[in-house]
Amino acid sequence: MEGEVAFSASGVDPLQPDSVFGSKGFRAPRWRTRLAAIEFALQHCVIDDGLSSAEKALGFKFCEQVVRALLYDLALRDSQWQVRKAAVESATTILLSAKDSLSPSSFADNILGVLAIFLDPQPEVHETASRCILEQLLPTSSREVHVAVLTLCDRFIRAAVQVDDLQAGKTKSSGLSRRKLLGLDNVPGGEVLLAGVTAVACLQLLPLPGDEVIPPQPPEVDIIPLLLLVTAVAFEDAQKRESRVLAKDLTRFLRCMGLGVYRRSLLSMLNPHSSFYLPGMNLLKPYKKSGHLDEDTADVLIETELPLILKALAVALDPCGVEELANRVTVTSLSNPGSSDEKVDLCEEDFIVLQHIVEMTCVPSVLTTTLKDETAEIESRKFLELAYPLLNISKFILEKKVWVSTEAPFGNELVGGLILCCATFAGGGAENSGAVLWTTKEHGELATSFIICLHKSLNAPRSNPLNGDHSGSECSGDLVSLHLPSLLPRLKQIIKGESVSGEGLRDFSGNLSSSVIAAHQMEWCLQQLEHQKLALHIPLIMPCVLTAMDHFSREVKGYAMRSLLHLAKNLSATEFQWNKDVVLDAVCRNLTGSEELWPTAVKLAVKTVTCYEGDNVRSSWYRQIFNGMLEELDRQRDSQERRVVWLQEITPQLEAMGLILVVHFSKLLPLLYYWLHAPDDTTCLSVLARLRTIIIYTWPRVPAHMQRLTMEVVKTYYEASSRKAVVDVQTAAVEVLQLLKLCGGQEVAEALQEERGKCVPESAHPRSLLESNASPSEKLPGSMQPCRISSWTQLFSSRQFLCNYML
Repeated sequence: MEGEVAFSASGVDPLQPDSVFGSKGFRAPRWRTRLAAIEFALQHCVIDDGLSSAEKALGFKFCEQVVRALLYDLALRDSQWQVRKAAVESATTILLSAKDSLSPSSFADNILGVLAIFLDPQPEVHETASRCILEQLLPTSSREVHVAVLTLCDRFIRAAVQVDDLQAGKTKSSGLSRRKLLGLDNVPGGEVLLAGVTAVACLQLLPLPGDEVIPPQPPEVDIIPLLLLVTAVAFEDAQKRESRVLAKDLTRFLRCMGLGVYRRSLLSMLNPHSSFYLPGMNLLKPYKKSGHLDEDTADVLIETELPLILKALAVALDPCGVEELANRVTVTSLSNPGSSDEKVDLCEEDFIVLQHIVEMTCVPSVLTTTLKDETAEIESRKFLELAYPLLNISKFILEKKVWVSTEAPFGNELVGGLILCCATFAGGGAENSGAVLWTTKEHGELATSFIICLHKSLNAPRSNPLNGDHSGSECSGDLVSLHLPSLLPRLKQIIKGESVSGEGLRDFSGNLSSSVIAAHQMEWCLQQLEHQKLALHIPLIMPCVLTAMDHFSREVKGYAMRSLLHLAKNLSATEFQWNKDVVLDAVCRNLTGSEELWPTAVKLAVKTVTCYEGDNVRSSWYRQIFNGMLEELDRQRDSQERRVVWLQEITPQLEAMGLILVVHFSKLLPLLYYWLHAPDDTTCLSVLARLRTIIIYTWPRVPAHMQRLTMEVVKTYYEASSRKAVVDVQTAAVEVLQLLKLCGGQEVAEALQEERGKCVPESAHPRSLLESNASPSEKLPGSMQPCRISSWTQLFSSRQFLCNYML
C-alpha cells in the first residue's frame, strides 16, 4: 500500500518517538499512512501475549505514550473511521499486555479513552469498541476495569460541579449562595470524561451495592443517585449558558442511567423509606462518609433546587428516550424491560413511589385563594415547577407496565388517588382555564396523557399488547365510571369539612382549601362521563353535587354549578325526575350571591328549568326562578356585566314561558325600558333582540303596553345617532316597530306622530322606513291587517307569520 511504503521508506528508525508520533507516523496527512503506522507500532510493541524486547528497550513510558496517542489522538479525533477502528483495537491489545505495569491512574485514563470511543457514531467503530470492552478487557481485567470505573465516576463528579475560580471569590465576598460552575465543556478533558461515564452507563458497568461480581468488594453506597444529582446540576448550568451540545450529551447520559438495572436506584430517590430519599437531601450524608464527596462539592449540590433534580430524574426514566438510545447504540447489554414489547409487572417500589407522588402533588392552601398577590404567584410557580416532573415520572413508571396488584394499599385506594391527582391538574375545562393557580394548559395535557397510561396499565391483560389506541376522553371516562362509587363519597366528606383518612393516601384536614380542590376534582370527574354513564350513577352524584351547592364558599359553589350544568345537558327530564325539585330549589337559592357566579348561575337556571319543566309553563319553578332573576337584576340594574349576561342567556326561557311572560311584565318591562337607554351598545342591541322575542310570544297582550313600548323604541331610534353602532341599533329598532305595527298599527302611528322631531328629515323618520316600498296591507298576508287581532284563526296565522318573519 502507498501508506505502508511511505512509512517503511522514511529512512528513520521507526522505534524512535518522532517516527511514530511525527508527521510520517500518527500525524501523517494521508490516512493510509496513519493506518500503517498503527499496525507498525502494534507489531513492535506486542509479540503474542507478552512484551517484545523492543518494548523493553523503549520502556513502559513509551508504551504508555503509544496507547495514549492511539486513543486520544487517533481513535477520538481522526476523521477516517478506518483509522479510529484500528487505533482502538491496537490500543486495547497493548493495554492488556501492559496492564500489570501501568499504575491504576494510568490504566483508568486509558480505559476512559476506550469507553469514550464506544459512543462513536460510525457503527464499525462503535462495534469494535464494544467488542474490545466486553470481550477483551472485562474477561481478562475485570477488577482493573471496575476500579477504573469508580475512579472515572469520582472524576466526573468533581468535574461536573467544579466552581469557576474567578467567580468563587466574588460569590463569597458578595454573600451569594449560588455559585457559578465552570462547566464540563470548559474543564480539560471534560467532554471525553462525560462520554466515558455515558459508555459505562450504557454497558451497565456502574457498580451497585450487593454486586458479587465486582472484586475486591462491592461498593458501600449506591452511586447512581449521586451521579443523577451531579448531572442535574451540570444540566441546569448547561441550559443557563445555552450550551446545547453539552446539554444534549448530558441528556444522553441521563437516559443511559435509566436502563433496566439502574431504574430501581433512581426510583429509590422518591421512596420515603430509602436512605437516598431526595426531598430531604439526606442522600449526601452517605457519600460524604464514603469519601465520594468533599465539603466543597457537597455545598454546591445542597443548593440545587428539587424541581431541577426531578426534571433530570424524569429524563432518565423516560422509556421513549431509552428506546431512541437503544436504536442508535446496538449492544446486547442495552436490553431494557421497558423498551421491549414484553409486559412487565409493576413492583412494590413502583407502587410506593406512585403513592408518594400523590402526596407530593397536594395543592398548597395558599393557591386556592382568589387573591392573586405576589406571594400566591411565587408559590404557584414553585408548585407547578415541582408538579410537572412528578407527573412525568408517574407516567414513565406506568408506561408499558401491567398493574397486577389489587390488594391494599396498592388497589383501588391508590388508583383513586391517581385519578384525583389527574383531576387536580386536568380539571376545570375551558371555562376555568387560567382561573386557578395550581394548573396550566401544559399540566392538563400531561395529566390527560397520564390517565391514558394508567388506563392501559390497569386494563392490559398479559396476552394482549399494551399499545392499543385509546383517546384521553375514553380512558378517563372508563376509569372514572369504574371508581366513581369510591371517589364521590370521599369528595363529599371533604367538601362538607369532614376529615378523610385512607391507607395509602394523604389525610385531608377538611379546611376550605381541601373543599375547593375536592369540588374542582368532582367537576372534572363528572365532566368525563357522558349520558349513559351519568345515568348509572345519579344516586351517587346528586348528594355530592348538592352538598357542594350548599357550601359557603363561592369557589365550591361555582364548581357545583358547572357540574349541574353538565348534568342538565346530558340527562333527560325522565332521568332527573326524582331529583328535579331539590335541584331547582338549589338553583333558585343560588341566584342571589356573588357576582363572579352570576354568569354560571343564569346559564344553570335557564338550562335546568327549560330542560326539566319543558312545556309545563305553569310550573311554580318557572315563576320562582324568573322572579329570582328579575329581583336580583333590579337590585343591581346598573351592573353592565349582569344585565348583558342575562340578556344573552335568557332567550330559551322566554320562548319556553310564552304567554305566561305577561304575568311578569310589571317587573320585566321597566327593566328593559331602563336598559334600552344604557350607554353601551351591547345592552341596547340585546334588549331590542329580547323585545322581539317577547312580542312574538306574547303578542295578544302587547296592545295593552303598546304606547309605552313604542315611545321607548322610537326614543332609542333617535338616540342611536350618538352611538357607535348607529346602523345596527336603528335597524333593530325598526324591526321591533314593525312587529308592534302588526299587533296594533294605529297606536304605533300615533306614537310615531307624537315622538316625531321637527328637525328630523322625513326620510330618516322610522315611519318612512315602515311605510317605504309598500303599504302595510301589501306587506301582510291575507287577513293580517294593521289592526288588533281578535280571532283564534288570526292568532294562529299571525303568530306563524311573525315567527317566519323573525327567521
